[in-house]
Amino acid sequence: MSSSDTVTEEAKLKKNDDVLVLSKSWQDYMAALLIDFFLIVLPILLFLTMDIGVGSFVLANSLVSRQARNISSKKLKTVVQSSSPLIILGFARLLSTTGVDYQVHVGEYGVHWNFFFTLATMSILTSIIDVPPKYCGILGSVILVGYQSCLMRGLNMYLFSEERGADPISQNKEGLFSVFGMCNLAYATMVLAVNLQANVLTGVVNLSMNTLFASPITALSILIAYALTFCVVIGLVDFYGIRLKFW
Repeated sequence: MSSSDTVTEEAKLKKNDDVLVLSKSWQDYMAALLIDFFLIVLPILLFLTMDIGVGSFVLANSLVSRQARNISSKKLKTVVQSSSPLIILGFARLLSTTGVDYQVHVGEYGVHWNFFFTLATMSILTSIIDVPPKYCGILGSVILVGYQSCLMRGLNMYLFSEERGADPISQNKEGLFSVFGMCNLAYATMVLAVNLQANVLTGVVNLSMNTLFASPITALSILIAYALTFCVVIGLVDFYGIRLKFW
């Protein structure tokens, strides 16, 4: 192997799952905050951009995943250790939102579930189901077809129903079943740092004011400040080469 090939291979290995999500993902976080201002700034038809943002995360991380670079998955112990901050953050968000009576739309992830739990679950599943990279496309297609078939055979009615039982699955059906739709075995997470910052900023805004009754000028000013803060922090992290994942 030539020296140039060695350098290329080392560069591929260094570009691991710790890579930050594509810079354009800030638009998804903007959409998340815009939802809180209801019709003041964002028309209701554009609410779906936040759902598109979740799919964008999957696509962006698929391009830099271990499977896409033909690298074997991590060991289960390593993945659980790597995902532990996500699990902790998931419980922290659950306790904090419950403690301050934060407005949570249960139709998105369920009563107790949240996006951090989804990220952790997908990361662990991609390690447990350790298939060769060349077969990931086949397995992803099987999951896609199987999940869509279940939706067409009545699962969608169950998920859209507002009735909930006392069991954990029924309480968090939206979040639990969304894992199957997003788990394409190429989504091992490092959106933690970016997603955490956006969640904290959105939470601060919601706790400090009633977003549904904000004036257009106030709403627009907050959105500009939010976007500026978000971009500046991520830009500084990238410029100085700061490693955000330390566990």
